[in-house]
Amino acid sequence: MRRAWIALAVLALAAPAAADPLLDRLVADARTVGPDDFAWTRTSKAEQRSGGEAKTSTRVERYDPSRPAGQRWTLVSVDGKPPSADEARDYARAMADAMVPSYGRVAGYFGGGAQRAAVGGRTVFRAGRLPKRALMLNKSDLSASARAEAVVADGARPFVERLDIVTTKPVRMMLVAKIDRMEATSRYKLMPDGRPVLTEQVSDMHGSMMGKAGSMRTVMTYSDHRAVTKAQPN
Repeated sequence: MRRAWIALAVLALAAPAAADPLLDRLVADARTVGPDDFAWTRTSKAEQRSGGEAKTSTRVERYDPSRPAGQRWTLVSVDGKPPSADEARDYARAMADAMVPSYGRVAGYFGGGAQRAAVGGRTVFRAGRLPKRALMLNKSDLSASARAEAVVADGARPFVERLDIVTTKPVRMMLVAKIDRMEATSRYKLMPDGRPVLTEQVSDMHGSMMGKAGSMRTVMTYSDHRAVTKAQPN
């Protein structure tokens, strides 16, 4: 009898968590929305603090996947002025292999499963550890040191309305940089064709560079969305 109970316990521990139909649907829907489905304008406002000093900057850029590869990113302005030749050249080089943000990335965060909870009458999914390469920053993989929480909007087509990502421990990058804590919030809305798009990203980072402590807060707003590909039928 004792061996039977031990065998049952081992099977219970080995058994996969029960599937969640809503989470499965959210992940499946996210996988149908790719980075080349919409063109948009992004306005980024950053404030960097270090050593008691603060530096702010504003950048406006346009992403259009209907243009040829290598011409999809356009730097519109820097601090309210057209970019200089050097700024435009450096921008083009930096964005040559840049990750294109889209709702589709939700699938990467929660494709490995999550726990469901009810908070304030809303459905919330929490992933205690992200799959590899789900969270990349300057080519560094922070996935193993972060958790994610998704707030679901109900309706005929449920979607993730808000996504929060928080690092759970300090992370070193490029040997000379260290992130003590990072918090990022993304918000989405439905387009007329029923596909979700990114509308805002707010991130706060605290850490050090070359041993000098500092922080950076960035607010990115996405506007002027234009569908480039048609929505797939449900």
